[in-house]
Amino acid sequence: MDFIDDVVQKAQQTGKYIADKADHVVDYVTLEYKASSIRGKIDRQYKELGMLYYRISQTQSEDCGELQEKIDTLQSLLCELNAVQEDMAKYKNICPECKTKNPAKSEYCSKCGTKLK
Repeated sequence: MDFIDDVVQKAQQTGKYIADKADHVVDYVTLEYKASSIRGKIDRQYKELGMLYYRISQTQSEDCGELQEKIDTLQSLLCELNAVQEDMAKYKNICPECKTKNPAKSEYCSKCGTKLK
């Protein structure tokens, strides 16, 4: 009976491991989608900022309120993207010292030897 209990226990552990990995994949893909969406917003913001700057330069307008608003929105989006990218990095085995990507199960960086998290 011990053999069957061991097999059942190992099957349960394997199932939990697979479920955990699947959750990580879903979380990472969700973050990747969010980052992609933010990048699209950033691109649109740059385009709108350029068109607004051109319009202001053609009309010799002194009103920079709308321009500053676009800049502030863009800065906010860049900060948001940075936060999402930091969250994504948690799912990769990136060396904190040299920023080299390492295999998922590595304990030490393959480039500089730093202990990975």
